[in-house]
Amino acid sequence: MALNRLFGMSTMDALDALQGSMGMVYATIDGRRFTMGHITQFKADMEINKSEVPILGRTTVGNKPGGITNSFEGTMYYNAPMFRRMLIQYQDTGRLPTFDVEVYNDDPQAPNAGIQAVVLLGCMINGGTIAQVDATSEFLEEDISGTFDRALIPRHFRVHPFM
Repeated sequence: MALNRLFGMSTMDALDALQGSMGMVYATIDGRRFTMGHITQFKADMEINKSEVPILGRTTVGNKPGGITNSFEGTMYYNAPMFRRMLIQYQDTGRLPTFDVEVYNDDPQAPNAGIQAVVLLGCMINGGTIAQVDATSEFLEEDISGTFDRALIPRHFRVHPFM
């Protein structure tokens, strides 16, 4: 606490911790925008690809960035046909459609956080479940994963005073 007073720092308000279910995911496929309300979990990652750079006269190895690998993964209820249609289309035509995804975080109980919107462009699925049944499951779910070409953040969370 003494450091907080010394440097004029404040801390985060507990209400600004985002509730995970307060958001929405949309997909735009062939020009049609779908609400992805059947998704229970979604995450997109950007990983920086690095090459090690050996340097004479040093005991440590340097690193140099050389691109980014973008991926997404999620879990959803098994009740939406759009990704199965993509799989069959690829099987039958050799063309795998791409799509865009919008992810919104909007927790009204986190008043200082605000809303964040992230858009993933050029998404492509890795594969998927084509059929399933399970007499022991209360609900059928399926995993989805894929890659995307580019990400945009048209709306950022607010910057907190403690940052």
